[in-house]
Amino acid sequence: MLNNARQGILRGLVLMTLFSALIVAALGGINRLAASIQRVSAQPFATIEEARRHIGLAHITMPAYFPEGIAWPPSLLIGQKKPFPAFAMEFRHARGSDIILIVAQYTGAPDARTLQRVRLTAVLEETAYTIKQQPVLLQVGRCSTGESCSQMHWTSAGVRHTVLLAGPPLELIRLAESMIH
Repeated sequence: MLNNARQGILRGLVLMTLFSALIVAALGGINRLAASIQRVSAQPFATIEEARRHIGLAHITMPAYFPEGIAWPPSLLIGQKKPFPAFAMEFRHARGSDIILIVAQYTGAPDARTLQRVRLTAVLEETAYTIKQQPVLLQVGRCSTGESCSQMHWTSAGVRHTVLLAGPPLELIRLAESMIH
C-alpha cells in the first residue's frame, strides 16, 4: 500500500512537470509568433522622435523647405523595424485631404514602396542630377492617383531617401536641396 501511494505521488509529479513544460513551450511559441509579427508589420507613430527610437534610425531627415499648400504637421508617420528599418511621413494638401508629399528613408532594401500609399507608377522622364555633390535620381511621371508627380532617390551614409511630390520637379528639387547637407 505504501508502494502504491509513492507511485501515485511520483506519477502525479511527472504529469504535473510534463503539463507545466507543455504550457511553457506553448507560451514561448505564442510569444515568438507575436514578436515576429510585431517586427515585420509597419506601425503608425505619434511623433518623429518616437519613430526614430523605435525603428533604430540614427537620424530622420526632415525637409527645411516645404512648397506652398502643404499642411503641417505630417498626416501620417509610419515605420517598421523588420524586415528592414524604414520610416515614411505623409503630408496632405492644405486645402484638401489628398496626399501631396511623401518623405521616406530606409536601410537594407532597394525601395520603401511598402510604406508609400501613393506611388510613382509611370515614369515619363528620368534624369541623374547632383545636389550639393550628392548624386540623385529625378523621376517625373504619373502617380497611382492619376496626378502628375515627381520623385527623387538618393543614398547618404548608407540610408536611402525617397521623396515623392504630387507637383512639379522644380519644387521637388528645392525640397530635396533643403534635406541634403
